[in-house]
Amino acid sequence: MDELVVLDHEPHAFLFALWKNVTILVWAARTNDGIPRLKLALAKVAGSHPKGRSTVSLIADGLAPPSNHDKERAAFLELVRQASDLVCFAVVVKGEGFAASAWRSVHTGMRLRPQQPCEIGVLGSIDELMHWLPSRHAKTGVILNPDELGLIVRHALEIALTGKT
Repeated sequence: MDELVVLDHEPHAFLFALWKNVTILVWAARTNDGIPRLKLALAKVAGSHPKGRSTVSLIADGLAPPSNHDKERAAFLELVRQASDLVCFAVVVKGEGFAASAWRSVHTGMRLRPQQPCEIGVLGSIDELMHWLPSRHAKTGVILNPDELGLIVRHALEIALTGKT
């Protein structure tokens, strides 16, 4: 199994990583510099895969939506729009309740934007991701084993939550 390559990490807050040609973004806590650091991390992998890449964004259970919702949302949407090599964007929102519902709503709104060049999936679990992403990601020429994908994403979540790499 290919290794998870950490691009940037703030313990207990976020982890940005690369596995094969899949960028994995784990959001565990609110941070002021997450989006600027994400931009720098993604610049390291932009265009590195000739047929494109996918991104998995995992929002940990209980993470409250941003208070400056519109500003952060616009900055994140701009990053996704600029990623011309992005084939699939999967968002996994862990948990239930108001916070999870708000996050799903934000990302479902992204899916409705016609100018978005990639396929977007808003999912409720890593198991759903394991079924949704591999067939769509195959457009990049890289085959993902669903079980390996699940292990890697769970490992990334553990690193972000515990701070241990």
